[in-house]
Amino acid sequence: MNRISPQTAKGKRFKCTTESLDGVRLKGVKFIGEDTWFPKGAVTILGGRKRSGKSTLCLYECAKFSAAGGHILIVQQEDPEGLLKAKLKCMNAEMGNIHVFHRKEIGGGMDMKTDMEAEFDGRNLGDIIKATERIRADFVYIDPLHALASGRMNDQRSADCMIPLNALAKRTGCCVLGVLHAHKSPKDVEYAMSGSDQWVAKARSYLYLEADPNDTDAAVCQQVDSSYSEPYNARIEFGMREILGDDGISFPVRIVTGVSATNVTAQDYLDLKNGMKDERVDPVIREVMAEWVRVTIHLNGNRMFAKELFRQAEEKDRNWTPSKIRKAFAMAGVRQTRAAEKHSRSIVYLEDAAEYAGGEMERLKIGVTPEQLAKEWALTIPR
Repeated sequence: MNRISPQTAKGKRFKCTTESLDGVRLKGVKFIGEDTWFPKGAVTILGGRKRSGKSTLCLYECAKFSAAGGHILIVQQEDPEGLLKAKLKCMNAEMGNIHVFHRKEIGGGMDMKTDMEAEFDGRNLGDIIKATERIRADFVYIDPLHALASGRMNDQRSADCMIPLNALAKRTGCCVLGVLHAHKSPKDVEYAMSGSDQWVAKARSYLYLEADPNDTDAAVCQQVDSSYSEPYNARIEFGMREILGDDGISFPVRIVTGVSATNVTAQDYLDLKNGMKDERVDPVIREVMAEWVRVTIHLNGNRMFAKELFRQAEEKDRNWTPSKIRKAFAMAGVRQTRAAEKHSRSIVYLEDAAEYAGGEMERLKIGVTPEQLAKEWALTIPR
């Protein structure tokens, strides 16, 4: 061991040394949960556009980890705490393991908290760190992470808060999940986040959430970048649940109802949406397209590869481009999926069970979905 001259920082003295790696234990990084989205001892970024479901997905992860025995710290200013608790309860959270960070006004010997005072900013970074250490949190959820910015968002130093957050994660072994907002009309998931690119650059896992263009209750969460593992992408299903409040009045909350691995990426959905914006379709023409799409897929056995559908559309009318055809999917009752295999082809299928007959109709009656039938069909077709 070699000693280097002592240094001081904010009244503290540090002894700097060098050490040989010979005596260091060889071990890999551990993760929170079963997937590789959340490495311990590191910061994970989740980005996406407004109303894409970022906060709901984060609360789902908080609920899941708390039910498994993890201690959670939630630092957020998006929802009232009563609604926050309702969502967590509907997703089977262990409430005793979840702590919510808030500021309090101290006066008259009594702590008072209002919704406005529950908000946080960069001045509270030290308090968040202390709270994490005090409850020994395994998972810290900060929403939005931009609230901790110092100076202008586009300034490279705006993300300086990432330095102490990374140090906190390493020191305590927790995972810090920070939510960032995307640009209004992003083109590329790599550069979708608003503000300086230092926010993502200083994280060890970067996730991007994009809603399904054909399904308002679904989205894909793509692990765009991962320092410690192979990326993992998931399809997120959302739904509404009724919950009875303490005042005896029931109210609906939006929650995550399902998460499953997928080969579809958020970039795929961005490309679809941007393509749709580029080409507008007359409503009358869209109705004609929708009827043609429905009939064509039905004659093909209620499902076919998207590439083949687009080829036939171009043969019928050269102005019927893929982006225009996609705009007719919802009207035609058509959904898109992929077969359960790596690098699989995109499949379009009819969602209405009334279009099916025979053995397939019987299978639908016992709970098999049109999507499952489409995936099974795709596996029987040679590549």
